[in-house]
Amino acid sequence: MVAIQHEQRVIKPNPLAELLANSETGNGDRKWRKDITEADFTPALILTPALKHSALLFYTQTAKVRYDPTIAADATSRFETPSNVKRTDQTYPFSVMIQNKFYKILEEHQRKGQQHTGTLEEVTLAVVFAERTLNTSVARGEFKLYCWPIIERDGIWMRRSYMNTVVSLDMWKILSQKSWELICMI
Repeated sequence: MVAIQHEQRVIKPNPLAELLANSETGNGDRKWRKDITEADFTPALILTPALKHSALLFYTQTAKVRYDPTIAADATSRFETPSNVKRTDQTYPFSVMIQNKFYKILEEHQRKGQQHTGTLEEVTLAVVFAERTLNTSVARGEFKLYCWPIIERDGIWMRRSYMNTVVSLDMWKILSQKSWELICMI
């Protein structure tokens, strides 16, 4: 990682794990590791040695969010992307693309123990990288987190869509059901 010259100052990069571990996550969970060994491999990688060379393994923080699968917006082109897919503020709602549809993540769906009409589904968001906002005067210096919607099958994680969901670090802090995970993708 290299420092970036911006206007009259130099911005030093922050490692993602340290950025997430130093943030107030609300549950005191600061368990993360820098190193991955073969002992961490999932059974699928151990049983199929050829997959080891193409696997992407990394530790990151994940958050489970709930959405109503009956309320969706189709995404037939990139011009139909909801504006709240890439949020830099600390407010709901924001959208997540799952397969070829966008679903709104609403604050009332995240509250535990509350009765919801219909059946809510969960999706896991995994933080992949962060970027510090430099251009907009409103959020200058704030961090944006780029997240992949993912699902786990037999120890292997798969992306639920090709599109990232972008949320601010402040928004990430208020999400519940966060944990550190070893992500293994093929």
